[in-house]
Amino acid sequence: VNYAVRRKLYFEPLDYGMVKQILSPLFAAHGALRAVDLAFMGRNFSFSARRRWRTNTTHPNHSEPILLLQSNFSDCFDRLGETGCLSAVPGRDQPWFTVGSALPAGQESESIGRAGYTSVKRSALGSAFRWLDGPRIVPRDQNTSVFAGGRIRPDGDLVQAAVTWEPGYSLVFRSTFPGTSSSLSVVGRAAVRVDGLAEGGVLSDATWLGAGGAICIVDRHGVLVAAASSGDLLFVQAGTGRVRFRRLWELDAAWARSMQGHDFSASGLQHLDAENFHIVVAPLPGRGMEQFRAVVAAEREAFVDLEMTSLLGRGMTVIALPYPAAVTVLLVWWGFLQYKRRKAQALKRIRPASPEDYESEVGGRSAMYATFAQRAQRAQHKGPARRGAGGSSAALSMVGKRGAAIG
Repeated sequence: VNYAVRRKLYFEPLDYGMVKQILSPLFAAHGALRAVDLAFMGRNFSFSARRRWRTNTTHPNHSEPILLLQSNFSDCFDRLGETGCLSAVPGRDQPWFTVGSALPAGQESESIGRAGYTSVKRSALGSAFRWLDGPRIVPRDQNTSVFAGGRIRPDGDLVQAAVTWEPGYSLVFRSTFPGTSSSLSVVGRAAVRVDGLAEGGVLSDATWLGAGGAICIVDRHGVLVAAASSGDLLFVQAGTGRVRFRRLWELDAAWARSMQGHDFSASGLQHLDAENFHIVVAPLPGRGMEQFRAVVAAEREAFVDLEMTSLLGRGMTVIALPYPAAVTVLLVWWGFLQYKRRKAQALKRIRPASPEDYESEVGGRSAMYATFAQRAQRAQHKGPARRGAGGSSAALSMVGKRGAAIG
């Protein structure tokens, strides 16, 4: 709605066709959107858009959603048909219009960048929208017919198959029409279902939180918005029998009774310990979501994480593997060094000769000198022509002496 107003696509408040074009895609795309109410500052009429279910003409056993647009203007019957006139209290006379009229709009509301939409610390002050205080009980859309969501017994009684109510929260916004100097503004209220926060068992995790642990979504006043069980959301006041939404500390849990209202007013994370439970209160991220808190309570007891235990075992194995390999390499290197050292010492060692070696050596030398003596004698007979008699006699005498000494 704000985009259409700012882009001047929606500039005439009483443009029924444009209102349908704006709201129909929103209802089709967002199943959690239940209703939209529009009222105007500067005009005395209002619109109301609801999702309704009708029987499919092709498949009579199925129903299909339609957009029901109503107005309290005088031409509502002519423009919107027999169901187009709004007989409820006008939007200008409802409390949400007073809250929305006080919101900044136009130049009073500054636009922000993409990063601002995911900032947790950004306050709703200065924004052109805000959440109303507290959730509301709204009927479930699919159960508008007595036959929806149930079956018929043979005796004709209806057996309900689903709870016919759901929690809802309202968002109020304001947008000023360009060129009107803020004299003409549209103030709207969007009713949103919040039961989807607990779908799929996302708020139930007994394995990690323990049997007494829980996950809840609350607003800044500590009122429960979503819980694992729908029955935990409502509280019946004693004496009056009035039904209202339960506050967190009214849960039948030891850890919840220790919580107080100021535990949800802080803008950052809150860590608390109570009744052997560890409690964390965290704001939800996103622009304008500082209205809500996520509360997680986990038992403070010993536990075994099988996945982490397996990962730790593999990590210890990987860390220990290099040590045996390194020891093996060192032992092989040390053995190689010892082998080289012993081999070098063996080459330098003087081995004593045995008697057998001595006799073999002496015998070899005697034979050698005997051979020399024979050669000398032959040379003596042949040598008068080659050498003198004195030289031959001297050589023979020397060989004879060495042979005698060896003998």
